Amino acid sequence: ASGNLSNIYTVNTELDIAGNCQEVMTPVTLETPGVPEEPTPVDQTPAEQETPAVGGSEELICVNATYQISITNPDGTIRYSGTAYDDLFVITNQERLHRFEDRGEDGDFNDVIVRVIDGDCGIFTVELVSVEAMWQHKVGISVTPIGSKESKDLVIWENSQAAVGQTKLVDVCS
Repeated sequence: ASGNLSNIYTVNTELDIAGNCQEVMTPVTLETPGVPEEPTPVDQTPAEQETPAVGGSEELICVNATYQISITNPDGTIRYSGTAYDDLFVITNQERLHRFEDRGEDGDFNDVIVRVIDGDCGIFTVELVSVEAMWQHKVGISVTPIGSKESKDLVIWENSQAAVGQTKLVDVCS
């Protein structure tokens, strides 16, 4: 079966100079041997031509990203994931527990425990699992789209003590 292949597009999400996500649609040119390309009628203006459907369950627009979790101690010191203050436990390829040590004195890595699930396309599920420290910490995330030098820094919870058991979704494009 042959059909009109003139309305096939690739859709990519790119970052503009300001770091905002935008969709870019590019027509795909397919060459099929033996099948001539269907010409556009002369009286059809571009405004009358079909536009491809974007979104829905058949197309996924995706911006992959990396993240870094942080806790901020009451004295202003910041402890980042991926450092000696974070004992990372990998549950699956997409799910990780960040077990933080706030002062670095007792080495129990149970002061603040944060679970992050990478849901793909720059969407992260962040859960404050537990807090065993006496201090109230700010918990933050820095999300960076792959290929970008710009990060999106967010404070997820102002008070770790009050946020135990809470879950937040973080989307790099919103």
